[in-house]
Amino acid sequence: MVELGIVSGAKTMSFLSDEKTRLLDKVHELSESLEKARDSIGKELADSMAGADRDFGYFRQDDDYDEKELQNISERMQMRATQFESEHPKLSAVFREFSELLRSMGV
Repeated sequence: MVELGIVSGAKTMSFLSDEKTRLLDKVHELSESLEKARDSIGKELADSMAGADRDFGYFRQDDDYDEKELQNISERMQMRATQFESEHPKLSAVFREFSELLRSMGV
């Protein structure tokens, strides 16, 4: 279950502890997958992976998340999934999986 709140006029989302644990476990797992693949990709895809690392880092910060930023992260994960699809289908699956996890949590 996701709790919604208002902070500084912006809509925020707070995940319950079990959801937060699931999310952080998935962030860790996906970060490891990206790290393993880092050496096998070109610069453009490496830049995209660096962006994914920043997005994953967002979830390590606080327990309150800006709802709009969560939606943006989900959209970026979908774009990365498409970008990686032909050359790196396993990485594409990583991004899709994370986007699906956010969607299942109400983002």
